[in-house]
Amino acid sequence: MTRPRDLASHLADAADAVAVALRDYGERVRQARSRGDAVRDRVSDLLRQVDSCAFRLQACGVLVSSSDWHAPASAMISPVPGVAADATIEQQRAHDQAVGRADQARKVIAQWQRVEFDIQQEIAAWQHLQAERATTNQTMAARVRGINLVAQVGQTPYGNGLVTMRATYGWAEDTQAATAYLTQISGAPADVARYWNTLDDHTKQTLVDADPDLIGNLEGVEYRWRDVANRARITRDYEQAKADYEAMLNSSDPDKPDWADVADRLAKYEALYHLITDESSSQSAQVAFYDPSDRQNPLAAVANGDLDRATTISTLVQGMGSSVRSVEGAFRALSGFTNAARGNVGVVWNGYESPTPATVLENGYAQSGGEQLAAWLTELHHGYSRAGTAATPDSRSPAVLNVVAHSYGTTVTAFALKLLHEVGSTTRVHDFVSLGSAGLPDGVTNTTQLAADTVYATQADQDHVAEWGRPAPGAHSENPVEDVEGVRVFSSEADPAQGTKSVTDHDLTPTDGKVAYLDPEANSRREASKVLVDGDDSIGTVMTREEITRQRLARAWDAYDPDLE
Repeated sequence: MTRPRDLASHLADAADAVAVALRDYGERVRQARSRGDAVRDRVSDLLRQVDSCAFRLQACGVLVSSSDWHAPASAMISPVPGVAADATIEQQRAHDQAVGRADQARKVIAQWQRVEFDIQQEIAAWQHLQAERATTNQTMAARVRGINLVAQVGQTPYGNGLVTMRATYGWAEDTQAATAYLTQISGAPADVARYWNTLDDHTKQTLVDADPDLIGNLEGVEYRWRDVANRARITRDYEQAKADYEAMLNSSDPDKPDWADVADRLAKYEALYHLITDESSSQSAQVAFYDPSDRQNPLAAVANGDLDRATTISTLVQGMGSSVRSVEGAFRALSGFTNAARGNVGVVWNGYESPTPATVLENGYAQSGGEQLAAWLTELHHGYSRAGTAATPDSRSPAVLNVVAHSYGTTVTAFALKLLHEVGSTTRVHDFVSLGSAGLPDGVTNTTQLAADTVYATQADQDHVAEWGRPAPGAHSENPVEDVEGVRVFSSEADPAQGTKSVTDHDLTPTDGKVAYLDPEANSRREASKVLVDGDDSIGTVMTREEITRQRLARAWDAYDPDLE
């Protein structure tokens, strides 16, 4: 139960906090501060009048139920009974006093109701002042909204008629309240961004330390701070995985976890941990996303540069059997043909559960992975987490988005881009580069069905695995290098003039002396680098409807064997 004098104190504290917050924001903001002080003083005076009214009512001996405060004053005082003609002097005097108290009570109650109306007017003035500040300075508006003055009818000693006002703080000085506020607005990344950008680095670090699980994936928080939070989470989970492994080794319990599962889990966390601690990668790695909710298969997105400052972002999507366990090799390969120093940043995106050989011919993993990839690309497109853009999201300069995908990763990417196109999303990628595709979704026969400006594709002559990933029609059978109109097909074969080599296997990164698609010496990587780094849009040969028909006839003729007749 809140007394008026306490409400006045709370309001004064809130107004003072606003004044401090706006101290350094120029003449217009200083004028807003002055008006805020006037509102505070006015409400404090009105609340003192409320106290006075209540005291005077008590002095009159008038008790009014809380449900009556909005009734006319005349109806709130019971009529004073008259006195008989033969009343004594004492009875007449008592009657006169009762009439006087009733009259005075009516006046006090009427004054109370006028004060209540004035308080509501001042609350409206305060809210108008907040709106004015929002237009004056978007950044400060976030902090002003952190002081949310809520007007509500509350139970008081004097009834529901008193408008009580509570200061609900979103200030970072109160860590618990700040994290609760961020949780509350987590579905509104623009609001998160505006609020986050009002905080200093010390406060941000305090919030990261207090709740890294909240900050790590919170859209609207700068990627550099999400990285700090996610490194702490990875370190914590790696230590736990290592402890679980050691406990399993030392356990004699016949029901202890399977050794292979525990070892595989440790290897995945260890790969992430090594990436953020190894001298060769720790400085450039930025963990933009980390989800350990499936302890056996954590998900992550790791950039090889500063996403906050990137002008071009190329996301790498791996295929069958991929996980964070392969993040280091992919990170090194991606770093080789993006250029973070020029604002061209790559991201190794292990944000979906990849299929096994037993499930690779199905659509399920590609569809769910496509939804997750679409969400990731949409986050990058809106750019609320990018430093320097979140405070003014309507005027930011979005980064150019690209995707380079391998094998089943091309299937996932195609599902994502197909989904974005079908829902009419404003999220698009500039370039989609397909390496050794496991097939695009059935029915995708033209690049106009994908939310991509240009689609590039290649498959090496010696890659005999990709074709086995494309099942018969019914799932993802469309081959981008043969069946999809508008694709620009480029070569993965050696180019002696450029000193590049032919891809000799289906792998994405080099293994066992084989030349993989992203091998430093592979022609496919050189061509992909032209697209993603140099912005060369002339790579490859465009697949027209006529060319697709011609190639199909040629393949049919090559397969023709007259001896079989």
